[in-house]
Amino acid sequence: MIDIRGAQRGKIPLYEEVAGKINFLIEQGTMRPGDRLPSIRGLSKQLQVSINTVKEAYSLLEDRCMLEARPQSGYYVRARLPELPAEPVVDHPAINPSEVSLSKIYQIVMRDLLNPNLLQLGIAVPNPELLPIEKLNRMLARETRRFPTQSVAYELPP
Repeated sequence: MIDIRGAQRGKIPLYEEVAGKINFLIEQGTMRPGDRLPSIRGLSKQLQVSINTVKEAYSLLEDRCMLEARPQSGYYVRARLPELPAEPVVDHPAINPSEVSLSKIYQIVMRDLLNPNLLQLGIAVPNPELLPIEKLNRMLARETRRFPTQSVAYELPP
């Protein structure tokens, strides 16, 4: 039985006193997650308060995620969610602007192209070790002999 007679009246609303008592029982483990609370009418008679007071108390606890209402079944103690971890501290790095020019970028790209330890994934140039170079050279020579002027000039598309 919950007794709210010892509380000082007038300082906080009655429904908050009722909610506080139920919250206390949940926090102390008297009422565990999944336990059914008394009906609104039953608790109203037990505490000798109005039905609206109990409804407001249950609504307040429902807003605080302490209770859950199940249709045609009543109110139940809700399982407590684990505490959320603290928000991470965002460290703002110092801004150190540097001058960027096309010649510097070009030098970096050309230096990286000559580095045999880097795999070039950003350009459309296949690895020469994977190509049939002799066969490609023969085909290129044959086409150059067939079309001598076109092989050294650009043609515009039709």
